[in-house]
Parts: sequence; structure tokens; C-alpha cells
Amino acid sequence: MSAQRKSSKSTQKPAAQEQAPALATIQPVERVAPEERRGKSQQKFPVAFTWVLCHNAFATARKEGKPAPRRTDLVKAAMDAGVAYYTARTQVQAYIKASKHGTQVPAKLPRGVTIPGTEQK
Repeated sequence: MSAQRKSSKSTQKPAAQEQAPALATIQPVERVAPEERRGKSQQKFPVAFTWVLCHNAFATARKEGKPAPRRTDLVKAAMDAGVAYYTARTQVQAYIKASKHGTQVPAKLPRGVTIPGTEQK
């Protein structure tokens, strides 16, 4: 009287073919920071200079229909002009945040920076 019920759990499924996991590799990255990071900026008014450089880079890219410049490219350009690494890195990030990634003129600019057509208090 006891009927045997076939359970779906008891049926064996065919063994799935095991695939070898993809192997991860390490790609060498291009170093942005100089070996000696600490140092003084050779550029006069490095904060203002970096903001002007960033503003002009974003404006030129937008005008020419090109993609926005990368952060590393902006840091390299500032460093090539004589701005210290940490100053360049900090001010590029501050500009990108204040300008909403280059889409707006920042509401507050550093001392000495003026953009024609904007009124600063």
C-alpha cells in the first residue's frame, strides 16, 4: 500500500562540464606621480594656474566636440608646467568637483582667477 513517490531531488542531473576559470593578469600602469613627490611648485600661483588650465582644457574639448580631458592628463599637464604633484592632484579634483566635471562654471573661484562673462562676489 505504500506507493513509492519519485522525488525530483533523487534524480541525478548530468554533470556540468567544468570550465577553467579565467586567469587574471596584471598590466603595468603608467606612473603619473614622480618618484620624488614632495617639492615646491615652480609655477607662480599654482592653485590659480591649475584651475585656469582645467577650465581651458574642458572649454576647448567642449568647443571642439571632443571628450572631456582625463584627470591624469590634467595632472600631467599641470606638473609639466611646474606645479607640484600634490597641488596639481588636489586642485584638479577640486576643479572637477566644483564645475560638475567641467559642465558648469564653478560658483566660487580661487583668488586671482577670473572668467570673462561671470560675476564673482
